[in-house]
Amino acid sequence: VVYEIGAGNGSLAMDILNFLQKRHPEVYERTRYTIIEISGSLAERQRKALSSVHDCVEVVNKSIFRWQKREPSPCFVVMMEVVVRI
Repeated sequence: VVYEIGAGNGSLAMDILNFLQKRHPEVYERTRYTIIEISGSLAERQRKALSSVHDCVEVVNKSIFRWQKREPSPCFVVMMEVVVRI
């Protein structure tokens, strides 16, 4: 289970999933990759780029600060180039 916050154009997700699919197919088979993206236009770009190649991807157009879902499974959280203002 992977959550990526603010995935930009989706290239990191594509690279991670392509790597898993090629090098570790047994891991890829059970992978769930969720992108949480605040930008509607980027979320649409990510869906177009990733959904046709990897059906384990879900793109959620929402602010991470409004995220309500709890994840009971162990997971990885990826946040590259994310600026958080508190």
